[in-house]
Amino acid sequence: MPSHRSRAARVRWRRQMRPIYRGVSSVVRAKLRRIHKRLPR
Repeated sequence: MPSHRSRAARVRWRRQMRPIYRGVSSVVRAKLRRIHKRLPR
């Protein structure tokens, strides 16, 4: 069944991309933190 095969490929691709997304999220979080520090409360 092609649908099942595509689903397995999608899961595999997602697993490969997960570390990259994690790194991007960490960078974005650091940037946000820097901006918050700059803003006076």
